[in-house]
This record gives sequence, structure tokens and C-alpha cells, in this order.
Amino acid sequence: METTIVILWVGLALLVGVAGNNRNIGFGGAFFLALLLSPLIGLIFVLLSKPKRDIKEEYKFLDISPKTNFKMFNAFADKDENIDLPGSDWDYTFSEQNGKTTVCITIYNESLARMEKMIEMRFKEGFTMSMTNLENLLTTLGKK
Repeated sequence: METTIVILWVGLALLVGVAGNNRNIGFGGAFFLALLLSPLIGLIFVLLSKPKRDIKEEYKFLDISPKTNFKMFNAFADKDENIDLPGSDWDYTFSEQNGKTTVCITIYNESLARMEKMIEMRFKEGFTMSMTNLENLLTTLGKK
């Protein structure tokens, strides 16, 4: 039951992220807000965010296995959607043992420059906050 709720929460957060992809908040910002606070609040922030002008993020879902895994490719792009390679491969894996859900996220960058660009855009802070929120959410759901 808890696994289904977590997967639904993360799935809705992903949809909010996709909605924020063409806005200043970006996929990452919208996704992390939706994951941290709630998908509804994340969507409100997306709707309040202005459309992007210069740099965009492009996401392509490569594989989706319901309740267990999804993989996607992420790259920056210019305003005309010309992708700035290399990008990043993201792999999210969900597993449950003894009523506890584990989320394993692997991000592969083909170049140091790509990784540095992500860090420059405050990836570390956003990702750390989202993981703390996810841990708190899983703890709360585990007590029910």
C-alpha cells in the first residue's frame, strides 16, 4: 500500500516536472517542489513561473516499469530546442522489503562539464532537499 502511494506521489511529481519544463522553474525545480511539498503546490508554482527564454531542459523517458523502475534522458537545450549534448541518464529503481520502500537513483553524466553545469544550477541543494522530504514522507507513511 505504501509503495503504491509513494509511486503515485513520485509519478504526479514527475508530471508536474514535465509541466514546468518550459518555464523558468524548469523540470528539476517543479519536480522537487512537487516531491517536497505536494504535486498540487508544485503545479501552482509551475503556473506562476514565467516561460523560459534561453536555456531549457529536455527529458525523454526511455523505459517505464510500473511500481519498480523508470529511466530517462536529460539534456540542456537552447530556446529553439537544439539539444546541448552530452546529457544525463537517470535511473530510478523502487524496491520494497519488509514494508520499507527503497528508492535508488543513479545519474550518469558523460562529461565533467555537464556535471559541473548541473551543480552550478543548484542541483545539489534541490536534490538533497527532495531526498530529505522523500525520507520524511516514507517515515510518515510507514507509521500509518
